[in-house]
Amino acid sequence: MADEPRNVKEILVEMKDISELMIDLAFSAVMYDNKEMAEEVLALEEYMNELQRQARMTLVLSGRNREEAEQLLSIFSIVSGAEKISDAADDIATVVTGDMPVPAAFRAALTESYETTAKFSVSPGTVAPGTTVESFETTHGTGSRIIAVRRGSDWLFDPADSVVLQEEDTIFVRGPQESVQALYQDMDGVQFSPGTAGEENTFQDLAGAIIDMKDLMDLATGLAYGAVLFNNRELAEEVLALESQADSMRDHVETAILSAASAQDASELRGVYQLATASEIITDAAMEIASTVPDDVKPHPVLVEANLESDEAIIRAVVGADSPLAGKKLGDTELVMDLGMTAIAVQQNGEWTYDPDQSTVLDVEDVLILRGPSEHQEQVHEL
Repeated sequence: MADEPRNVKEILVEMKDISELMIDLAFSAVMYDNKEMAEEVLALEEYMNELQRQARMTLVLSGRNREEAEQLLSIFSIVSGAEKISDAADDIATVVTGDMPVPAAFRAALTESYETTAKFSVSPGTVAPGTTVESFETTHGTGSRIIAVRRGSDWLFDPADSVVLQEEDTIFVRGPQESVQALYQDMDGVQFSPGTAGEENTFQDLAGAIIDMKDLMDLATGLAYGAVLFNNRELAEEVLALESQADSMRDHVETAILSAASAQDASELRGVYQLATASEIITDAAMEIASTVPDDVKPHPVLVEANLESDEAIIRAVVGADSPLAGKKLGDTELVMDLGMTAIAVQQNGEWTYDPDQSTVLDVEDVLILRGPSEHQEQVHEL
């Protein structure tokens, strides 16, 4: 990367996309003890470090007066929060690359979470010539979607449906376990063997607590970026209000770890402890990002522009009285079926639910936080 200062908008967009990919890859690497995915996280961490250096260089050169300097302080905080997220994702990945002990039974219980992220290489014979992102998602593993493509040293985050996959591309796919498992079979990748937790698995409570922490972490991160995108103090306050819930979850996890340690060698739980600690750090970093949404200071225009130009948009939408979404199950809506949107959270009767079930019935005045292709924002608001 050149030493010339870059456009801070471009840097923030890359940092946002990469930090989210790092979280997904790191957690999936631990779930499936996959060193290849963990090493991708470590490589992305090095790239993030360079992006952070470039961002700080650009910001230092951008403050021309006191008002603008005050506005730029919030961008420094976003850079700092993204840095903490990437560092914590790196810590999660080192559970695998550093061979930290994680009981196999814990991994098996952990894989009961809804979605996972996987990495595949497009080699000769695995994908037909001319296959687009859309046709790949339709043909392989219903319910999964390509969240990123690495082509040489270039990255495409949340690629458009029309992007044609090429040999030697590396694709990163997110979806339900069953869908990812089918992809492994179709793509002839590394054998997918998540295992089963079993009714008597003593780690079910601990794994459930860790999954709850990940859910909260994802919710906080998604809402934090949404708050910045919309300069929405209400969303920011929702993120900040999650702090007490995060502390309660951490207490639960620590208690569960101590309980599990009483039944086996405590040293075998070091990796689990690091996973919990890093998850809490990511949630705290999301709160730091949300805190940049000010009460009385006008945000710097680069904050809004950066998110609007991101390949993957965070969209806040309210179900209107005449909306065709009202009365429909989330999974049956045009949002999911046609526009490729994922519901990060839904607020119903004042209560937030992370990663709502596809059978959730939408009602008038429900608030949706959606993640998906930025090119479909207009259609979302029309619905």
